[in-house]
Parts: sequence; structure tokens; C-alpha cells
Amino acid sequence: MWGFVDCTRYYMSVGLPKVVLNEATLIAGSSERVGLLIPPGAGKSTIIRMLAGVEAPDAGTVLRDDGGWPLGYSGSMQSELTGEQNVRNIALMFGVDPDEYSYWCADFSEIGEAFFHPLKLYSGPLIIVDSGTAITLDVIGSDGGFEGGVIAPGVHLSMEALHAAAAKLPRIALQKPRRVVGDDTVSAMQSGIFWGHVALIEGMIARIKAERNEAMTVVATGGVASLFYGATKAIDHFDPDLTIRGLLEIYRRNAATAHQARGLTGDLRP
Repeated sequence: MWGFVDCTRYYMSVGLPKVVLNEATLIAGSSERVGLLIPPGAGKSTIIRMLAGVEAPDAGTVLRDDGGWPLGYSGSMQSELTGEQNVRNIALMFGVDPDEYSYWCADFSEIGEAFFHPLKLYSGPLIIVDSGTAITLDVIGSDGGFEGGVIAPGVHLSMEALHAAAAKLPRIALQKPRRVVGDDTVSAMQSGIFWGHVALIEGMIARIKAERNEAMTVVATGGVASLFYGATKAIDHFDPDLTIRGLLEIYRRNAATAHQARGLTGDLRP
């Protein structure tokens, strides 16, 4: 027998408790197979972590025997592989035809093109730092939803503002100074622009994490992010193609919706 009885689990989000399970009960026999078809953020991962013993509930009892294999737990699925590749590996382990099993899983899951994507690029909660005309810090919750952000003047906008508003300050090139304290006007401006924006990013990341009171992965993207990535330990990953991949994903989802609305089928992969 496995499952849980009267379990409650919540997380703190923006200083408020976010309840995932509230006195929930699920009991199944050791040989039973159970599938959870519920929306993102409704508690699937939390339930799996509790059953696997990785996470404890805030209240209630978890029932667990020695049998079974928690397929949804990350230990059984390789996050670097696509859904299709993981399904084929499992089929081979159990002596099932990989082609037939993969086709069935793709059809049953109804997740479209996502079936052919790696299981995980970045796991939430996240802070996305985008440096362009403006510097934005977007906060993504553990369920993948946008929860707010910060907008500040970008590097090039700040450089142009200094040159335009101060009569004696020249237009300068953006580069990483060798020292924080400049010994002439140009190096002092370069230091203020570069290290000032690094400090802005570091400070906002620290404040966001402190306000939310949770560990967060920081991903940087945008035109100037490559310079900042090597200058601070506050940024965990640099992904120059993040926005492009996001736009492609929006197109694929819209295309899939359009095909379904017209009653058409077909491979949407480019």
C-alpha cells in the first residue's frame, strides 16, 4: 500500500503561504498504477517528492512500501533527454516496442511538440535577467507562471543619458574596466556604467531572493548579458537564445491550437 492520509503541504510565495495540498488523501494498492492528470502547479511534483521520501508534508502521514518505481520522480527520467527519448529508454527496459510505445505516449499525453523537447531546461522558481534597452528582472514561480518583475534603465540608455545631459562627458564605448576606480574621465564613466549595472543586478537579485525567502535560479539573456555573466556570481546561467526559443514555443502552441480548431493533424516540427 502506498499514498498519503490527511496531508497538507504549502510553500511561501511573496511572503504568503501557497497551499498545494490541504488535508488531502490518496491510497492505492502496491500493484495499482495511478496517473495524475491535473494542471501545472496543482501538486503533481509535490506528491511525487513526498512519495519518494525527498520531501516531507507539513502535516499528515505518507504511506510507502518497498515496491514500485516513481516514474515522475527525476531520478527515473533524464532531464537532458527529450520526452520521446526517455519513453524509448523505458520501453527497452521493459521489452516493449519503442516505436509503438512512443507513439502511444505522445498521443495520450497530448502535449504536442513538447514531447520532443528536453524535459528540463531550467527549473523554477527563476529570475530572468534581460539586458537590452532596459534591464528587466522577471520572477517566474515554481509552477512556471510570471509573478512580477523589475524594470531599470539599460546600459546603452544610461550611457547616452550621461553624454546628452552632461556637457563635458563624452560618448564612450562599453567595456569591462580593469579597475573599479578610474584614473580619468573615460575610465571613470566606464566603471560607473559597467560596475554600477553589475551592482544593480546583484542587489536586485539579492533583494528578490530575500523578499521571497526561497532559492532561485538566475538566468541572464540579452545583448549585454554576456559581459555581466563573467563579472558576477549572482548569475547562474547565460542563455543568449532564451527569447528566441520562447517566441518559437509560442508559435508552436498557437500552430497546434489552430490545427486542432480546424480538425487537422500533422507534424508541426520545422
